[in-house]
Amino acid sequence: MTRRTARRVGFLGLFALAPLPMLFLEGALVPAARYALLAALSAAVVVSEGASSAGTGIALIFAAHALGYGLLCWGAAALLARALCALPRPLGSVWLWGLLALGIALVLRFDVYRTPFGRAPWGNLLDALS
Repeated sequence: MTRRTARRVGFLGLFALAPLPMLFLEGALVPAARYALLAALSAAVVVSEGASSAGTGIALIFAAHALGYGLLCWGAAALLARALCALPRPLGSVWLWGLLALGIALVLRFDVYRTPFGRAPWGNLLDALS
């Protein structure tokens, strides 16, 4: 696996799975993909209902979180790719796919996300992204 592919796979895994806090809301821990989803939905509401100061502000807060955490995930994925590409070629790929599979299994099985906008206070990946 090339470093570029490892970085992309690592980024997608971190962006979709890593529980990250929301700075203006106490206790929220959801993946950056949730912030991107909320930014898109709130922007759609602002466009369809007309621009209001509150709606625009909320859309900008979610977009800033998604962009900021996206950059953080990209940097962490670049470091992970560099470390894994230093290993022999098949071993680095096995580690990357193994870490991704373990992460997916953990976030699907356990309630690791605190979802203040969801149905329950804690949830797994399906609850966080729904």
